[in-house]
Amino acid sequence: MAAAPRRTSKSLATRIDTDYIHRSGALGRKRRVLTVVACVAAVGWLSLYAGRGDQTLYSPGPVTSAHAQWEHNCAACHVGENGGGGGPAGGGFSMAVSDSACLKCHDAGVHHANQTTMVSATGTQSATCTACHVEHRGHASLAATSSAHCVQCHGDLASRSKSPPEVQASVRAFLADGSPGAHPPFGRSLMHDGQLIDPTVLKFNHDFHFNDSAGPKLTNCIACHSAASPSPAATRPAKDGATLPPWTTPKDRPLAWTVDGDRRYMSPISYQRHCADCHKLPVAGNVQIAHEDLSLVRSQLAALTPAEVQKYLPGGAPSKGVPGRSGGGGGGGDAVAKKLQAMLAQKELPSDQHQLAARRLDALERAKPLAALAEFHVAYTTKESCVKCHAVAEAAADAPLAIVPTGIPDAPRRWYANSRFDHDAHRNLSCVDCHAQAITSSQTSDVLLPGIRNCASCHQADRGPVRGAPANCATCHWYHERTREPISLRGFVGASPQPAEAPPPR
Repeated sequence: MAAAPRRTSKSLATRIDTDYIHRSGALGRKRRVLTVVACVAAVGWLSLYAGRGDQTLYSPGPVTSAHAQWEHNCAACHVGENGGGGGPAGGGFSMAVSDSACLKCHDAGVHHANQTTMVSATGTQSATCTACHVEHRGHASLAATSSAHCVQCHGDLASRSKSPPEVQASVRAFLADGSPGAHPPFGRSLMHDGQLIDPTVLKFNHDFHFNDSAGPKLTNCIACHSAASPSPAATRPAKDGATLPPWTTPKDRPLAWTVDGDRRYMSPISYQRHCADCHKLPVAGNVQIAHEDLSLVRSQLAALTPAEVQKYLPGGAPSKGVPGRSGGGGGGGDAVAKKLQAMLAQKELPSDQHQLAARRLDALERAKPLAALAEFHVAYTTKESCVKCHAVAEAAADAPLAIVPTGIPDAPRRWYANSRFDHDAHRNLSCVDCHAQAITSSQTSDVLLPGIRNCASCHQADRGPVRGAPANCATCHWYHERTREPISLRGFVGASPQPAEAPPPR
């Protein structure tokens, strides 16, 4: 039997038709047709949008809600580096977003007058807006919140400043351990001789109000401190059944503060709403001293008769020879002066008030006007006297008394002016979680604000968010200094009414 012929690779390859790639098959024809159809459709789609002037097709993503009105108008922001460019509106999606485009609507005040980077040539506006404000990332936020944007300068602030910085030169993280680059303690503007001092000129004792066993005892901080104001028409019954004045008075914060829904900061304390229930100011009979400027109090006292004045001056019932309101002599007036002298001799008043009282008494002894004696008594000697809470001063020995302004603002006060805080965001905490020292504080000068260690217990930069508390710089700080913006834009940016050249608050 003959052996089968041996087949080699070459002989086998000759059996393959090498021209098959040049012949059109059904699948190849369909692929080519679909490719042409897709290209024609894409060109037609682009031409349709271009003809309608709709640039949505080119958008890489939705813009922030603040810019929603320009969602379909790329030329509103993409104007090129010099503010020019092509397109129907002088710009287009192929152009870059320049500072000039942002400044058409935003003033972009500088961060600080001492900075050398990201500031315009004039030094009055910020520059390189898109370094921090990146669009087309969604509707939530436009500003960069990563601490890396802040640390690039604040990590070595001296090299980015025109002159030596007034704040800590290196801050890299929100840490309270004192390590290099850790955040400095709070409240440098409240430091006096190495101690934190509350500058409010008003006497208040938290410890007494919380722990006084003989009198009214507070059990909750919200009896006086609240982020939400009641309605202007709201009233509350007093303990004796009487009705107190409306909670909101002309001396309280304006109606706009009441209805704006701002719950970030605490409403101001007012006598009418928080103090009048326990601290009434009675004079003769049922007359109540007005909690107003002493000029009004003085008018009330001048309207009283000599007998009414004598009833509540030290000495009780009127004596013979009581002087009239405009002056005169008499034993009754001398008796009143002696009792006042005896009161001063007991040193029941601080030394500065003793000196003031002595000068005032000297003037009274020369003229003896009963209204002035009554004024002195109201200011110094009654149970609910002015000096119980206020500092009292006078310009000269015979000048009228005057209350030193307390320094309490009509609107919610921000203690740390270079940062922001929101009480409403911390409503799951109790007051004493952050203000524990308030319960035992006995001096107005005590700063009862929490320190950095208290905040860092939840806002921990080294271990990530705890209990939902972020620790990036943008949580508490902002970049643009609003007080340096022109007044013409303040109605839109919500800035304070300070002049544009005013220094930033400290």
